Amino acid sequence: MQSYKEFHARSIADRAGFWTEQSQLIDWQTPARQALDYSRPPFARWFIGGTTNPCHNAVDRHLPTRADQSALIYVSTETGNTKTYTFSQLYREVNRLAGILLALGVTRGDRVLIYMPMIPEAAFAMLACVRIGAIHSVVFGGFASVSLATRIDDARPKIVISADAGSRAGKAVPYKPLLDEAIALAKFPPQKVLLVDRGLAEMKRVPGRDVDYARARAEQMNAEVPCVWLESSEPSYVLYTSGTTGNPKGVQRDTGGYAVALAASMKYIFCGNAGETYFSTSDVGWVVGHSYIVYGPLLAGMALTFAAIATLATEYIQRWDMHRSLFYQVTAGVFLFFLVSAARASVARLSTEPPASARPSPSCDAAFPPKVLRLPPIVRVRLAKVTVPPVCVTLPEPEMTLE
Repeated sequence: MQSYKEFHARSIADRAGFWTEQSQLIDWQTPARQALDYSRPPFARWFIGGTTNPCHNAVDRHLPTRADQSALIYVSTETGNTKTYTFSQLYREVNRLAGILLALGVTRGDRVLIYMPMIPEAAFAMLACVRIGAIHSVVFGGFASVSLATRIDDARPKIVISADAGSRAGKAVPYKPLLDEAIALAKFPPQKVLLVDRGLAEMKRVPGRDVDYARARAEQMNAEVPCVWLESSEPSYVLYTSGTTGNPKGVQRDTGGYAVALAASMKYIFCGNAGETYFSTSDVGWVVGHSYIVYGPLLAGMALTFAAIATLATEYIQRWDMHRSLFYQVTAGVFLFFLVSAARASVARLSTEPPASARPSPSCDAAFPPKVLRLPPIVRVRLAKVTVPPVCVTLPEPEMTLE
């Protein structure tokens, strides 16, 4: 069996050969003619000439073998709602939203700004964008109007997808007034605003601009939108930095290289397998949420957990009964947790004794030392009737999730 040192050494000594092998972890409509173009360092272009699509690899390619398996598990400790979507159901919802985008005039290369709470429609929107070749830019839900306006002016989106409100500590956080003010401040306002009405807060609609998601979805129930095959170096999304050192900078991700890197990380770092369940407590407004809530788990054929969980300890204790019951529901069968540091105490509060059946991550440990691939298994604990998986990766900085 290949050791970690040998595996790593080959990735350095033969980058092109190594990543050509890893590129087989995803589907390609057209194979790449060249693995790496590094003629203009430090800029690298991966899988030159290859065409693929992130939505196809995250959703469509799993339909023949696991259409009825869980793909997205939504859980909210804010509203008490849970819902599970199979790969087949996820495919349908993404196609419906892709149909809405096309009907609103969005085409390949257009930007779509997503300003949403942690609800399934946010994931649908991301996947629908890349399905048709549009470039999504997710802004953390609840950002102030000025911050949002800055990102609108830089991205110049054709449409914005948003909701009436999010929720924090049991209280509604209205999004629509913030969005309306941001659009009023922006020099390059969107043509349309697609709104998910959750019934959490009243919102004034702008005639001719605002579109109701439920009504638009009803018109696209049977939509079948083919994937647009994108050259590997075409952008899949833009995500903005915080702007603490000046104006926010838009960081652009490519298509092929990003998908391959995520697929490889799910296999070799997280050791995730198709059919298992993955639970991250981040937010889609951050890059971790893009990579390891939405795209990474779905590329691996895993069920992702789209969770809106209050991570502040005081809120957690105050809402313990709701957290406990929902947590037990959603974690049944979870193989892998990916926690922000602020959520560690929340999970640890559920713990008692390590289960006798606790095991290290399968297969990888024999070849790769745990200290290289994983932080210590901080949540190898037993819940009432639920065993929390032994693998846990934590982020150094706490993140807050608005749902």
